[in-house]
This record gives sequence, C-alpha cells and structure tokens, in this order.
Amino acid sequence: MLMLNYLIDLLFPKTCVCCEKALNEQEPHICGSCCLELPVLETNDESALRKLVGRVKIEKAYGYLKFNKLGKAQKILHELKYKDNQELGVYMGEIFGIFVNEKLLINKIDLILPVPLHSKRLKSRGYNQAEAIAIGLAKQLEIKLDATLLVKSKEAISQTKKGRFARLENMQDCFTLASGTDLRGKHVAIVDDVVTTGATLEACCQCLLNAGVEQITVLSLAVA
Repeated sequence: MLMLNYLIDLLFPKTCVCCEKALNEQEPHICGSCCLELPVLETNDESALRKLVGRVKIEKAYGYLKFNKLGKAQKILHELKYKDNQELGVYMGEIFGIFVNEKLLINKIDLILPVPLHSKRLKSRGYNQAEAIAIGLAKQLEIKLDATLLVKSKEAISQTKKGRFARLENMQDCFTLASGTDLRGKHVAIVDDVVTTGATLEACCQCLLNAGVEQITVLSLAVA
C-alpha cells in the first residue's frame, strides 16, 4: 500500500491550488510561499461589517481574506465551489480559526451555523463549501457546529449577475429554521465562503433574529 501511494504521488503529484507547484508532505493544499502571500485582512478591517451594518442587527462581521479577481482568494474559492475540494474548505476553516483565536476578540459563541444550500444545489454540488469551512472553524474554536438547524427552503435564482437590491429581493424568505429549533437568547456565528453584497447573510441573519437569537457574529472566509 505504501508503495502504491508513493507511485500515485509520483505520477500524480499534489499541486498548490494557488500556483500549481508541486506540494511536499508538509503542505496539504497550499505551498508555503503562497501561504505567506495570502491576502489576509487586517484585524481592524470592517469591510464585511460595512456590507451588513444598518441593514440587520449583528454583533460583529469578520473576513479572513480579501477577494480580488484572479487573486489567491478567488483561486481558493473556485477550488471549493467547482472542484469538489471539501478537504481544502476544512483546512481553510482551520487556518481562519487560528486567526480568530489569535487576533480577534469575540464574545462567547454558543453555536456555529453554516449558510445552507438548497437541497437541489447540495445534491448537484455534493457538499456545502460553507459547511466545510465551518467544520474547520468549529474544530479550532472548540464550538458546537450544527449544519441542520438553518435551512434554505426556497431555491433562489442565480445571484451571479444581480446587484445588491436585486440580490436581497431574491433572497427574501429563502431561509427557515428546522422544526423544534430553539435559539432564543443564543449568540450564533454564521459562516460563509465569501461576502459580496451581503444579501444572503442578511437574509440568514433576519431569519435567526426573528427566531429570538440574541447576538449574531458573521465569519466569512473572504470578502469581495
């Protein structure tokens, strides 16, 4: 088996998702050089918060990477969304979790919830990239994760070419809570892969607030 694994690695070496250079055994998904060059946001960056403040009541909103077209964050997100690389999502969630633990001051969080996919989208894609990121975050932050409580009950039209207000209208009433869920008085962290206009997160937050959630913190791997 060891010889077979060696031959597979020799014939099909794992490559960095950012630069496509061959990885060594200590580099699971991203090479050391690219890790050092990741566009990590400053701890006082409020770009994620600005997309939501005044629109919905939240405690804090943090991003980890700045999304630039053709940049490293885009390559990572593309790998997550279109190349079925769930392990990369967990890995990035763990790195994000280390950043949160070391750099950010956040009040005690009771529960982590990933932004859900509609059941049809989940079936076609195979997994939820936000959930993969949330798994890594939950592991590092040692906070309970539940990917079943927040449900996307209505399938929205593709958001790709929509503006902010069109996206918000498109997302209205898309999210519900699973039957019997009681989150009253809780501090919940919502995890997503990228904040663009904030419409999806706003709809998620409003659903939780309507259910009596006391505090919401948004944790997004990237911010556009």
